[in-house]
Amino acid sequence: MENKKIRILCDHQTGYLPWLGLFHRISLSDIYVSLDTVKYNPRSYDSRNKIKTPDGFKWLNVPTLKGKSKLLRDIKIDYAVDWREDHLKAISCSYGATDYFNHYFGMIKGILDKKHEFLIDFNEEIMGFFLKELGINVEFAKASHFDIKGSGNQYLINLCKAFRANGYIFGQMGKEYADGALWEKNNIKTYFHQYSHPEYKQRFNNFESFLSVIDLLFNEGAKNASVIIGKGNITRKELLLKLQ
Repeated sequence: MENKKIRILCDHQTGYLPWLGLFHRISLSDIYVSLDTVKYNPRSYDSRNKIKTPDGFKWLNVPTLKGKSKLLRDIKIDYAVDWREDHLKAISCSYGATDYFNHYFGMIKGILDKKHEFLIDFNEEIMGFFLKELGINVEFAKASHFDIKGSGNQYLINLCKAFRANGYIFGQMGKEYADGALWEKNNIKTYFHQYSHPEYKQRFNNFESFLSVIDLLFNEGAKNASVIIGKGNITRKELLLKLQ
């Protein structure tokens, strides 16, 4: 594969207001697949994330309805309680005094006001907004729009083949389940993403890491954020050399 063009795929459950590490992994890729074919986990980041408050971090949770299907693509949002108002109030209280609050708050509110039926559609629109703001240009696809067979490693390999990808980025827990021999047999190079979380300007006391990307955007703005996300981490150019 020495002289062959490397085409890199990464996939992930597109969650609510994602953290910086996911955006860095996507920035290294050519294709990002929203993995909506997996089981929904209400305790994961599928429907929640953290922001910083004067009293430490706070979870913002999107309530969901119970249904017959447990797959992420089929999960619907519960609007019985006006959680959107609660989230917007919490965001306003935490970030109202930041330099970029006025720039971003209205746009985020506009997405929440659309009242999406399905959680994945809501999350993907937010993700698309953040990717555009951060200048991350990547091919986007939903796993459920393709008939991908197999399970575990074989499913991921078949996903790569469907998108003509010969490079794949595992998440930070990938080493626990990756079958290296199987990937090598299928001529797909792999990389295990490890994210070194950068520090940046924040309000309130000590620095808090592993928050939603909105914490970075409100405090630093998109231009600085796009640089900060990659600070101290592998670049796409470096990754391509590794995968040759």
